[in-house]
Amino acid sequence: MERSNAEIWSHIYAHENIGNDPNEKFFSGSGSHTEEIIVPYIDTLLKLITNNNIRNIVDLGCGDFWIMRHALGALSEAEYNFFYTGIDVVEELINYNAARFRDPRIRFICMDAANDSPLPDGQLLIIRQALQHMKNADVKKILDKAKKFKYLFITEHIYDAPDAVYNVDKETDNSIRGRFKSGIYLEHAPFNFKNIVHLLKVSEGGFTIRSSLIIN
Repeated sequence: MERSNAEIWSHIYAHENIGNDPNEKFFSGSGSHTEEIIVPYIDTLLKLITNNNIRNIVDLGCGDFWIMRHALGALSEAEYNFFYTGIDVVEELINYNAARFRDPRIRFICMDAANDSPLPDGQLLIIRQALQHMKNADVKKILDKAKKFKYLFITEHIYDAPDAVYNVDKETDNSIRGRFKSGIYLEHAPFNFKNIVHLLKVSEGGFTIRSSLIIN
């Protein structure tokens, strides 16, 4: 019997994504904790939010909340008014985040974004290195729902070279498409997004972590 996305990711967090910080129960991987990767990302994200007066932020695949806790902390220090919704498919992770980060401007929701439930409303939808782990059918479902947001800020680990093969399909797990010389390329079939601006590229492990802005 095929496992649900919640079952897949609960197993990954419990047995595979093990960090080296004893104070952190959950760990979303080195891509969410390596300073050379996350510092320019947070800087780019904060400029996007403040320059466009974005107040309502939805974060799909919030994971261990490591990056966004720092980004939202910077907004708080600047006395910038915001409301944040973090979404993840792992119930224990969501409950842990909700208990640990108590703030009336922050909430966490457990949902499988690839099912039929609508996404929460907001101005900006952030999807950071989450689609790269999913099968194309689920990516397509999520991106179709994402079109209701004015701003999409999507980050993916891609093979960035002339011989890249766009959007190779795979099963949902914690691997990425790099081994196929591929990745999630939003501008190519079957996704075919227009009006994409690539705001940030960071090299990592022979691949590129690319952050793209789409304005609907």
